[in-house]
Amino acid sequence: MKTVSETEATKRLDAILNEAQREPIVIHRQNRDIAVVLSLEEYEILRGLNVQAFLDLRNQVASEAAANGRVRTSSLVPVCGREHAPLGCMCHCWACESSL
Repeated sequence: MKTVSETEATKRLDAILNEAQREPIVIHRQNRDIAVVLSLEEYEILRGLNVQAFLDLRNQVASEAAANGRVRTSSLVPVCGREHAPLGCMCHCWACESSL
């Protein structure tokens, strides 16, 4: 990954944005990395991985809780119109894993 100073990034913003389409660019200020510029495509991939990792963890925790008798699957009340309940946030359905 390429690293540039904050000053260079400011001066060469157009070029930095173009370079970020090929590889992420780290912005460095006062002896530390402060930001990363990356393509929208790369961002969407990372965002999707985080969502999937969360869903996988959530499903694992729910399965373990049900197996230990701590949660009855019947206690998960359907509310998304598809007869499932969102768990945690209102933007994703835990049962069908579709966006609400």
